[in-house]
Amino acid sequence: MGIFHHALIAAVGCAALLGACSAPGAAQPELTGRACAFGSAPVFAGARNVGPPSPEAVKIVERITQGVGIRPNFKIFAADIVPNTVAFATIRDGQRYIVYDRASLDWSKGRTKWSDVVVLAHEIGHHLASHLFVSEYAEHDQELEADRFAGFALARLGASQKQATSWYGDWPETPTHPSGARRRKVVEAGWMAGQHLKRLEAEPCTPGWAGSVIDVVGATCRIARSCNSGTPQTRLACEGAGGVWRWMQGSRAE
Repeated sequence: MGIFHHALIAAVGCAALLGACSAPGAAQPELTGRACAFGSAPVFAGARNVGPPSPEAVKIVERITQGVGIRPNFKIFAADIVPNTVAFATIRDGQRYIVYDRASLDWSKGRTKWSDVVVLAHEIGHHLASHLFVSEYAEHDQELEADRFAGFALARLGASQKQATSWYGDWPETPTHPSGARRRKVVEAGWMAGQHLKRLEAEPCTPGWAGSVIDVVGATCRIARSCNSGTPQTRLACEGAGGVWRWMQGSRAE
């Protein structure tokens, strides 16, 4: 399949997993269990002073998810995290969390840097790809997949390719993370996929199929382009009884 088709399937597949956006409450989460970190592997005992996030961070997460057509159910927190861990994604008691290091991502001046957006998009990518549920998935592959989503999301937000890769340095490979050079290449690939989708959306809307037939939990499905709303929409349709194709919303047919 082409890079565009993969991006669409990823977006549709994630949509069924997510609920409404949820603002962080007063209670602090107990940060234990599996996590995917942007820096080194986190030691949760080192996450101190966990508290409410900056309003700018919440807005950025909302913009990232809106840009790829989903609604998040992430709770976002700021904390003082162990050195070399900028942010991490985790799940506790069924709730999805994104925790960022308040010293590394400083929103106090009211200005948002693209490099900070990359970090949050990367952690969202871990949640959307369900990395926190799959322990046998190689860590390097998980990081690269989250990086690719970050590139795709930043293209949707209007970032340049240079801005999308602005966080990634010449880092050496570690047991948990690929080298900075490998990660930049994957971010660039995700950014190109996002740019391709933006160009397609700018074209006059023509309804029809996009990509080949795929199998979704035993059902025959295809990605389709709809123009009924006045704006192009890319959605998943599956074949039902009598050969009737129906739009899929979450796990229910419309």
